[in-house]
Amino acid sequence: MLAMLAPVPADILASGLEVMNPHGVVAFGTGAPSEEKSGAWSFEFFSKEEFKDGKGPLKVLIYGSATDSKTAHPLYRPGYVTAMAVYERVTPAKAGKHPDDSVRPEYALETDTKWTMFWEVSHLSALPKEKQIALNKLLLPGTGKLKAYAGTPPRGPLLVVVPEIIAKSL
Repeated sequence: MLAMLAPVPADILASGLEVMNPHGVVAFGTGAPSEEKSGAWSFEFFSKEEFKDGKGPLKVLIYGSATDSKTAHPLYRPGYVTAMAVYERVTPAKAGKHPDDSVRPEYALETDTKWTMFWEVSHLSALPKEKQIALNKLLLPGTGKLKAYAGTPPRGPLLVVVPEIIAKSL
């Protein structure tokens, strides 16, 4: 199963689980204009064939990355995917912000920086500890024998292959 693997700060991810709107959508920012070429990188990544309309659902595996919290955070487990969702679309930013605050995690709105775009998901849910996926169990897409993903925390979204034995349990 092909999936998108993406890091989201654990505090923002937890806040995203609380987003309630009629569409059931949560939006996460990508492509900070302050990072060299990040807007171009984000546009290039989300322009891939796998993200085009009509391609069917694409699972999103979310790595709850570092948090500002000084206490243990249940969505921050180094080396593991701690949440899942379904990719919906990308929305361009307007003046660095999402055009609809109702799809943004409240914590992100409080601490947000400017973004070039937002990737939106539906069906966002935390994975119970026994279903969390070790990053080093994922594979890299390609032809022939698939290579193992190194298991290092991603710095931005990337496409991965979830082995069938793991995909069946999701």
